[in-house]
Amino acid sequence: MNGNEAFDPRSILDSTVCDPCILDPDFPPEQFVTHFISHGSVVHATVWIAQGRDQRGTVILSPQMFGGDRLESVIIPLMTAGINVMTFHPRGMWDNEHVYTLTGSIDDLLAAAAYVRSTASGDIRTPLGHAWRTDTARIAVMGLSGGGGNVSIAACAEDPLIQSVIAVAPANRSAPLLPEFIASLEPVKARTAGRVDVAATMNAMTPAENDRMSPVFQAPRLVEKNMLLVGAMRDAVSPLEEAHRPIAKAMRDAGVRGFDEVILDSDHSILTKRIALARLMIKWLRTKSGF
Repeated sequence: MNGNEAFDPRSILDSTVCDPCILDPDFPPEQFVTHFISHGSVVHATVWIAQGRDQRGTVILSPQMFGGDRLESVIIPLMTAGINVMTFHPRGMWDNEHVYTLTGSIDDLLAAAAYVRSTASGDIRTPLGHAWRTDTARIAVMGLSGGGGNVSIAACAEDPLIQSVIAVAPANRSAPLLPEFIASLEPVKARTAGRVDVAATMNAMTPAENDRMSPVFQAPRLVEKNMLLVGAMRDAVSPLEEAHRPIAKAMRDAGVRGFDEVILDSDHSILTKRIALARLMIKWLRTKSGF
């Protein structure tokens, strides 16, 4: 570094385990709730704005089916690394006005991305009265499993303005479901008093909806995009041989130019590698997508 270069503390800060060493009193970090419209209905969301006056890239997190893991553990590391974050509740996930569907979640994620882009005008302000400082060229979508990973892949494939996707342990299944898989879902249905009926949701999907949720089917539409596929060695829900490796092969066969894959020694939820996952995401977003 020479005397003419500005020092950026994020260049040496490990945001996965360290708090910010410098705070910007004029543009501090913010967290707040908001909403956007999808297919004429309100979708509730939460936003984290990174500190600083410069424009920021944004990561939009799509939750697992029926309100499971949103990868909440990576939110603060991302924000500390200078990246804005949004999460949302797809229609029907926690309200009684809609029926939750995976393809509906795709539509809601697309609406979330459009809303984030709309904040670049400066007309939508934070509670402290600041602009969101959104860089519309740097929007990534990310999620875990089918409701997060597959939905994010589909949204990135369908929206030409979303340039990057991180899919953690996405699924590679199509309806109808095998009896043994349905049986494995019954305990989840019982523990949620019948609210989470994954088998019924997936069996109700049409062939066109299954194609839309299929990373293999969507691969040709991701050729010009950046994609990080994260698998887990001990994944019993989306096993490497059934999900990760066929999806990775489809991306390579399609010629996806920005494709990378990493396999972590963990389970489906990456419970034992969350710090490693956050570090991986931040490094990949910076080097591959310019965040």
